[in-house]
Amino acid sequence: MSVFDFHIADVKKLIEDEVSKYKETTEKERAFLLWTLKNVFFITETDYFIIDAPQLGIDAFFEPDIEEAVIIRSRYGASHSVKAVNQFSRDFSNFESIRIEKLDARSRVLRKLINEGRKAALVYVTNNEVSDEEKHNASELGVTIFDISEITYEMFYRNEKYGEAADFIG
Repeated sequence: MSVFDFHIADVKKLIEDEVSKYKETTEKERAFLLWTLKNVFFITETDYFIIDAPQLGIDAFFEPDIEEAVIIRSRYGASHSVKAVNQFSRDFSNFESIRIEKLDARSRVLRKLINEGRKAALVYVTNNEVSDEEKHNASELGVTIFDISEITYEMFYRNEKYGEAADFIG
């Protein structure tokens, strides 16, 4: 077992500690999404939008710069599957074709950004391990996967590079 494996176990525990506060699956999904936005992408509540329209297949989005909109689909625990990744890609394609007046206010903001030329970066986040083959297939669909290994790496990398505190790193 490598040092990195120990970090993965620690990150899994951090996630579980946060998510276990909730009973319902949707609450756990939301808790994981919020934890990810804060601890992996290091953005605050004022810097992202939650989309409360599950039929759109988009959970949240944020703008890291003036050229891109990061669009997130979050899957916690058993709700992750290869089909869920593929569905995210299809859902985003469908989102782009929905008449704008049929979208809720936050979805309209995202659609407006895309229509103005922002690059849509599709990011699928899960606390599960995802195979390299699945990551490659997702990449072919235009989706970047952040699985537990990527989440751990991102937290470790930011701590090493920027000195940002991460409770699991000694």
